[in-house]
Amino acid sequence: PAGSNKLTADVRVPPSTCFVTFLDEDGKELAKEEIDIGTSAADKAPKPTKTSDKDYLTYTFKGWDKDITNCTEDMTVTAVYEATFKNTFTDLKEKD
Repeated sequence: PAGSNKLTADVRVPPSTCFVTFLDEDGKELAKEEIDIGTSAADKAPKPTKTSDKDYLTYTFKGWDKDITNCTEDMTVTAVYEATFKNTFTDLKEKD
């Protein structure tokens, strides 16, 4: 109608959450979790394991390749493992 004013606004609300994708070292997706912006993803992070090799090495999960304690945007993190040698000399005795 004549004399009416119409105002249209395009209001964009920043996201309140982000997604953290957790990958194993081989690139396989372990989990994808929605996290509140500015919070830690540590409580929702999977606890990956890596099978020891047959003879020499055992693997311990050490953490993620990026900081997940203050998530501010979508991110992908990859598991980091530490390799240690197995004790292969468990029962060596001198022969008489």
